[in-house]
Amino acid sequence: EHLLRSPRPASKGRDGGGTLTVELVDVLDAAVVARSSLRCSFNVDRCGAEQTATALATNETTNSTPAAQYSCTAFSQGTILSLSLLRCAVPPLSPEFAGALPIEAHLTLSLNGEQFTLGPTNFTFLAETRILEVSPPLGPVDGRTRITLSGSGFRGGTEYMCRFGEAESAATLQ
Repeated sequence: EHLLRSPRPASKGRDGGGTLTVELVDVLDAAVVARSSLRCSFNVDRCGAEQTATALATNETTNSTPAAQYSCTAFSQGTILSLSLLRCAVPPLSPEFAGALPIEAHLTLSLNGEQFTLGPTNFTFLAETRILEVSPPLGPVDGRTRITLSGSGFRGGTEYMCRFGEAESAATLQ
């Protein structure tokens, strides 16, 4: 089992999208990587009533793990960037969790698509950011203008950035 460092970014909006990168504490074997297909699992501990009922029904028929250990999981494909750096697509969070944000998920990775032995580390799904006002609304084309954004959903993030077309700029939360 390999340990993972915190993903970057460590949080995204509940609609997912984009990617995250995660670094391994130790290095993977090159022979294993050559025949691997990376799959990412985002596991949320709490489920709605429908998922719990399904889990209970499954548990009763198979006599497997206790129902309390069932959870809601979203999967995505990943890419192996190097022997110690991996990339995962961030899936959307189920709409049933919209009112309970932020939601923490346990991120685990599989090199064979079945056994998730890399990890876990934590990833957070946040409320979507809503921008209500940009001040000043205009500035010079070459940039270098300090702006203020007003709105909701800014708290809870780990890496604040503003994007203007393709250009990104570091931001601070006040």
